[in-house]
Amino acid sequence: MKKQKTVVSKIYDITPIDVKYIGPQYNPIWRGTKKPLIDGWQIGVKFSGNIESLVFDEVLSKEYGLLPNHATMIYREYIPKNDITYVRYLFNNDLFVNGEKRAHQFKERIQMQMVNNADGYEVLSKETVVPFSVSEKPEDYVHGKNIGYKVSVKFDGEWGMVHPSVFRRFKYSPRGAKVINFNYDFLNNITDVDFLFENRMFSNGLQRAQNFVDNMNTQIEANKEKSYYMPTMVGAYEVYYCNDIFKKIVLPVHFGDVHPSVKIADACVPQDMHRDFGVKQLPLPISDKVVLEKGASNNDYIVRYVFNNRSFQDAFFDMNRFRAAMLSMVGKQKIKA
Repeated sequence: MKKQKTVVSKIYDITPIDVKYIGPQYNPIWRGTKKPLIDGWQIGVKFSGNIESLVFDEVLSKEYGLLPNHATMIYREYIPKNDITYVRYLFNNDLFVNGEKRAHQFKERIQMQMVNNADGYEVLSKETVVPFSVSEKPEDYVHGKNIGYKVSVKFDGEWGMVHPSVFRRFKYSPRGAKVINFNYDFLNNITDVDFLFENRMFSNGLQRAQNFVDNMNTQIEANKEKSYYMPTMVGAYEVYYCNDIFKKIVLPVHFGDVHPSVKIADACVPQDMHRDFGVKQLPLPISDKVVLEKGASNNDYIVRYVFNNRSFQDAFFDMNRFRAAMLSMVGKQKIKA
């Protein structure tokens, strides 16, 4: 049977503000036995505002990516006192479906769309965990029974909050290296991290350590040259259909303090292209399915990010992840002011 197309006629503002892994739900019949059966694994999510009409609609929930396969919503409630909608999920567990793995994957997906977890987003070097100092050369080092070469890196930001296994895994925590120490200086917002590269049978620890030093120096130089426009306001996103077929989602973002002589076309050059030192760039989503529509005046700078060429669900996820990062930057600017 062909899947029926869903047209999103009402636009919901999906802003997850908290997600928690709750754990297994046991089958009550077998709960007291030596090996109780697990019906599934639970996740609780809090969303800002009242989206009860969305989470009670199974078709729309799937379109928005809020109801993954092999999951059910076992509890849904809007709490007026806190202005949040709470949803508890059960990820089914059986012989062919790993409910625990799917629950953790969904938790990570929701976290990517949370404003208060957008600090690790790649778009703004000043707000991202980035290296600014590295050892001149690897140092001979003994750590317990491990013998190898130590490389020390200073990061701007709280490195521990953006664990390498999730964020830029091979750039800041290379394969074959162990983190033997890290210390966060909250007064100066700096993290010191020590990496140990061991000598192994088929790999040279010294060579890998030196490659890492070179890589860090490259990152440090790149971050020195990058400068970004800061968002001042994030507009409401717009969803477009044509003949009941999804076309695009558009997110308008306002940027301030732009000199009237700046050409929008220059600012929209992709970040991986050569840029002159000191030229500001636009923050870009982590997606290869985005284009920019431009429109500006001397007093305002508005860029419309267009997410398209895929399903509504995929485009919405990319858009909402980027939107969370932009909202986070706007909030920080207000606090600093």
